[in-house]
Amino acid sequence: MTWQPIETAPMDWEDVLLYVPDLKSDHRKVCEGYYHYTQETWKASAFQNVNPTHWMPFPEGPKE
Repeated sequence: MTWQPIETAPMDWEDVLLYVPDLKSDHRKVCEGYYHYTQETWKASAFQNVNPTHWMPFPEGPKE
């Protein structure tokens, strides 16, 4: 998996990993989030609006 431009991200409420270079919360730049298409904005899992530049699907979980 590699980071992809945000323009290629799914815009159907699907949770993905977001790279947000200006995210101040907890000094993290990567967060879980989704596109809220009725509000036309990206939301972090804490429901705050964010401006990601890249996205990545979640990796598969452990097999065991």
